Amino acid sequence: MYASWQGNHALWSSIDDNASLNHIVIYTMPGEGIEVGPPMSDEEAMQKRVPQVVDTVRTREEPLKGFGTTLPEDRTLATYLALTGVVYSVSSFMPELPPSRVKLLEMTMPTLPILPTDLFSRGSDMRWDLLKRTTPDDYIQNYPRILGLKINSKSGVYDVVGMTNWRSEASARELSFAKQLGLDPASSYVAVDFWNQKLYAVFKGRMKVEIAPHDTRVFLIHRVLNRPQLIRTSRHTLGL
Repeated sequence: MYASWQGNHALWSSIDDNASLNHIVIYTMPGEGIEVGPPMSDEEAMQKRVPQVVDTVRTREEPLKGFGTTLPEDRTLATYLALTGVVYSVSSFMPELPPSRVKLLEMTMPTLPILPTDLFSRGSDMRWDLLKRTTPDDYIQNYPRILGLKINSKSGVYDVVGMTNWRSEASARELSFAKQLGLDPASSYVAVDFWNQKLYAVFKGRMKVEIAPHDTRVFLIHRVLNRPQLIRTSRHTLGL
């Protein structure tokens, strides 16, 4: 268990390095459970949890401090499990989770048979050097900025795109439908903001997105058809 945002470096490295084998050779399990509980200090954790467990995690993760993750960070953690199809592992103290965090887990389960070719990788780095004080901004060159899935099911034919901002400051991002998703640049597409459960906009060619620090925006992108069409559900991240 890596009980903070920075501590999840090992989980993302495991996914990025082993997803190429998932559902082909093995069922990839990140090996680390995600922590989606609200942030708390070491002192708060000592009062709420078994002191020996707190001491073990704190000692192993020096110089990391504190427990828990923010809601934007939780969306990134849950999105990575849902959109890569790896074994879903959670290490949070479930009785402590507020309804907003439980809902986030509900909307990303169950794990579905996703092929590893759906992962847009930007390379990975398995080195985890606590003495060098690895920071969240160090993840920028190591982990994907885009997770893209091609869906062809009873719910329709469409794309699900997760766009992550690994930086600790807000970021503006542009998504090219033709270059990055292989879609027809001449067609119009309707984008649905999954986490906010609302229509984002209709675009042609590309779309622009603002992403908060450490957050992941998830969009369901449907080609606009000349008939009524289903563009979103609230059940699962993949729109199924």
